[in-house]
Amino acid sequence: MNSKPKYPPVHQPSEEERKEALSSFADAMKTMIADGRAAVENAKPALQRICQAMAQRTDQSYHLRALLYSLWNGQPTSLLEVVSLDRALRKDFCGVLLAFGFSDGKEEFFYDAVTAELKSSGQFEWFIEEHKESGSPESHQRPLVPGATTSGVKA
Repeated sequence: MNSKPKYPPVHQPSEEERKEALSSFADAMKTMIADGRAAVENAKPALQRICQAMAQRTDQSYHLRALLYSLWNGQPTSLLEVVSLDRALRKDFCGVLLAFGFSDGKEEFFYDAVTAELKSSGQFEWFIEEHKESGSPESHQRPLVPGATTSGVKA
């Protein structure tokens, strides 16, 4: 019988290594939060421009509505809708996508921000028609509640 351990001993970090790891983690979190806040600041005017474009009722308006509705509601849509947008609107949608879901307790860009801008721009009623036109089942939008389980993933 072999008395050698199966696995190498676990490395116990020194106090200095722990402090370094914690400092590195804190720096990474600060960077992530700053990036998220910057994304939100860029997304707000981008969402306004998207709503202005939606008001024109062009082909691009319908592509934007499908993409934004998918993001807002979970209704599946083809990512080829993005390819149908002109460069400026594509950048705006990608900016909204990047910021969507960010929250740090001070700044937030999620369902309520999109809904508020759609209502403010007078586009909400037309936007919500996507649900009726798609023939989709009831809203997929479900708020995540801490501790709740969605598709087997705990929030």
